[in-house]
Amino acid sequence: VYRSTNGGVNWAAMTSSTAQSLSSIALRGDTAVAVGGTGTALRSTDGGLAWAAISSGTSQALTGVASGPGAT
Repeated sequence: VYRSTNGGVNWAAMTSSTAQSLSSIALRGDTAVAVGGTGTALRSTDGGLAWAAISSGTSQALTGVASGPGAT
């Protein structure tokens, strides 16, 4: 996982707490959710500084995630 604080001019690698490949990320304010192989789902509530595993309820690969109005 990479993070930018200046609109994508510079990027810094962040520790994601998983060895699984990640395929998609959704952002809403400072909250982000990333998903990937074997049902991997990670959540950050601090703009991507720290990531924690969350349950996706599946062991199947996840290839997309989205955020919309009212999402938490």
